[in-house]
Amino acid sequence: MFGTRLSAQASPQVDSGSIKVQAAGNIPVVIVQPTPMPQIATHPAPAISPFDLTRTVSLVILGIFTIVLAADIFLVNRKSIVRWTSKSLAHLIFIAILIIAAAAIIRGQIL
Repeated sequence: MFGTRLSAQASPQVDSGSIKVQAAGNIPVVIVQPTPMPQIATHPAPAISPFDLTRTVSLVILGIFTIVLAADIFLVNRKSIVRWTSKSLAHLIFIAILIIAAAAIIRGQIL
């Protein structure tokens, strides 16, 4: 097998005990029935897709943060509280951009 030359390999032997059959005019037609494939169990589609659930939860959380920051800005302005380090407006703008991005995402879309 390994290391032998092609000419040295044995030629295929024909079985001398085989019987030759010749057709005599009518050739019978063999009809082969296909074997039925086993039925694959299909699972019902989930009521809510994981993508939609994740998207909804993230939008709800971002909405809660938006409401809290908007209430903070409203109450600080109404009570005339002076804040030297308040960045509520900047955070509100950032969260608004996140909400727009989360609402615009389509399943399977490459960002």
